[in-house]
Amino acid sequence: MANERIFISYKRVNKDPVFALIARIEKELGVKCWVALDRIETSAQFASKICTAIDRADVVLFMHSSAHLGIDYENDWTVRELDYAHSENKHVVLVKLDDAPLKNIFKLIYGTRNNIDSRNPDQWNILLRDLRKWLNIEEPTKPQPEPPKPKPQPAPNQKPQPTPPPSKTPLQELEKRLARLDELMLMDFRDSNGKYGFKDKTGKVIIPCTWERTGRFYEGLADVQDSNGKWGFIDKTGKLVIPCKWESAWAFNEGLAKVKDSNGKWGYIDKTGNVIIPCTWEWTGWFSEGLAAVQDSNGKSGYIDKTDKVVIPCTWKDAWAFNEGLAKVKDSRGKWGFIDKTGKVIIPCTWDSAKSFINGKAKVQGKVGLFGNRYAWHTIDKTGKVIE
Repeated sequence: MANERIFISYKRVNKDPVFALIARIEKELGVKCWVALDRIETSAQFASKICTAIDRADVVLFMHSSAHLGIDYENDWTVRELDYAHSENKHVVLVKLDDAPLKNIFKLIYGTRNNIDSRNPDQWNILLRDLRKWLNIEEPTKPQPEPPKPKPQPAPNQKPQPTPPPSKTPLQELEKRLARLDELMLMDFRDSNGKYGFKDKTGKVIIPCTWERTGRFYEGLADVQDSNGKWGFIDKTGKLVIPCKWESAWAFNEGLAKVKDSNGKWGYIDKTGNVIIPCTWEWTGWFSEGLAAVQDSNGKSGYIDKTDKVVIPCTWKDAWAFNEGLAKVKDSRGKWGFIDKTGKVIIPCTWDSAKSFINGKAKVQGKVGLFGNRYAWHTIDKTGKVIE
């Protein structure tokens, strides 16, 4: 799967409405949400997974319902998730699933702000707007019609000539191709039995709902989970081309997909299912610009190339994929900065949070100036200069 940038905190009893909201978010924004599934794990394993998922997310959505009215606030997992998310300065929004009133800590923190009703279309649109802003996703734009051009007038005593059909501009041709690609894109969906399959943009079912979970199609393949909880890959006809034998799997990128084996270690396979990089890492990211972020047994992060060679040593507390030649990294103090592909620090780790570079700019959060607000967001260029 792609990097899951939204963490979902919820009660298992609300699984159906929560998963329906997740499907809407993923479809409308084109990003993945992280959500805990019903698996048998120790408390330590679960806590480690939760912390890692929140660390890697930009936004936490807390799904509130009547199931929270009688909880033990000292020991409830969702309250712990909120505490950790706030300690890491994540964007947190309380999403109401029903009419249950906010009580205690929920009322204190979210009683007058940072909450939306998922059943209210206007509030839902506000949430989508904020998510686009926090995740650096451009607003969808509608093509503007070109103003009509004046028709040439025939000269006196000259018969009007028929107007030739307008030729398409390169931009129009590109838009046509993009529209065609959009039509071919398959979207995952969940049926009334809780199984997943794929539809095309018209709503036609292309791949029947036979899978427990599905990812998105990337590079012609999609990751799927079978009834045994194992992951593999299907092609766009629904054919299983890589058997479901992995504990977890993420989508292909640059010809490789990350997979987790039965020992809980991560590695990479190619599109034939062959293991290209053995499962020896505690965690791995997507390959991007020829490198992938990895985490070693000491919990430190660095980067490898496609031969499994460590090209940037594992010295960072956290590391994300390269984009436009730079990658964001977190140091031992919990501050973010950017390095290049040699591992050289280009932008020092001084920010409380950061997003990847897009079109030469990156969003960062932190204090600017003596009296600056540490929660304010700014835009920097590739030299680290604050430009907005």
